[in-house]
Amino acid sequence: MKKIVSCLLAIALFSVWSCKKDSPTPKKLFEDITYADIQAIGPNLKSDKIPVANASNPAILKAGSIVFYKTNAGVIGKFQIESISPQKDLTISLINYSNQGAVLLNKANILIGSTFIADLDLGVQAASQGTSDFWWEITGPNNEIYYITPQNTALFYVYSK
Repeated sequence: MKKIVSCLLAIALFSVWSCKKDSPTPKKLFEDITYADIQAIGPNLKSDKIPVANASNPAILKAGSIVFYKTNAGVIGKFQIESISPQKDLTISLINYSNQGAVLLNKANILIGSTFIADLDLGVQAASQGTSDFWWEITGPNNEIYYITPQNTALFYVYSK
């Protein structure tokens, strides 16, 4: 009888242990994300539109959200959304890296006006469509749908919402 109880107890403990969910890896803070972290995500970079807000969910991405990217010039980097103003302007901070992982550009509070384009290589609201990496797209019947829309072969990955 003792062997049966011991066996049942062992099976129960094994079942509980094996059903225990693994803890998700905690997300890093913007300043703690390294070039190697972004490189590791490389295959997941996509040219798909990134939804930022819509009528049913006005904060898909918000202040503090982090996005990794590869620009149309091949530069790897990350940006963090600082704010989206009531006028629908987007403010980001970014860091670009060389192929060796050295910081090329570290720039804060870059303002991208509603429906304008951004050049992440220079960290500016772009003046030319040909150099832009994304379009800050505002659409919908009431201008309530926002996207980060890749331009000119730039690729993106949402690291944290």
